[in-house]
Amino acid sequence: MQLKPLSKVGDLIGTIDPPKKSSVIYLQDELDLELCLTFPPLEISEDSLLKLPDPELWSKQLAIALAEVLIGDRPAYQLIRFLAFDVYCSVEKQAVKHGTDARRVRPLIRCVKISKLNETVVNASAVIQKGVRGRAMAMRLVAESDRWRCTELLVA
Repeated sequence: MQLKPLSKVGDLIGTIDPPKKSSVIYLQDELDLELCLTFPPLEISEDSLLKLPDPELWSKQLAIALAEVLIGDRPAYQLIRFLAFDVYCSVEKQAVKHGTDARRVRPLIRCVKISKLNETVVNASAVIQKGVRGRAMAMRLVAESDRWRCTELLVA
């Protein structure tokens, strides 16, 4: 299919050549794409398990970053590598888009508890304090090559 230049701005009729008889035209009625929100478990080698960061320190950093996203101090897209797609979508929906308070108090992690289900799955819980209010956060972390990915998130 070739495009012809327009003779004048409003002349849109006849700008596209008709398809040749040998070409096939496919008109798509519906979106022909299925997104897979759950991924098959990855085969993790012993070397990859040794390269994983400490889940307690990693959970603490992720909890701070998630709290900053939820209060509007950090853009959500910075965490897309570390969150499953459905978790990322829910965090992005719940995040305050642009905070206006110039005297913001940074979130502070009071404690982090780790529970290893196996070598590749960890449950983490954290208590986050912002100002005088404390909130709980629970995360499920699954090993992916050299990092942890949050596949479940609950903030209360």
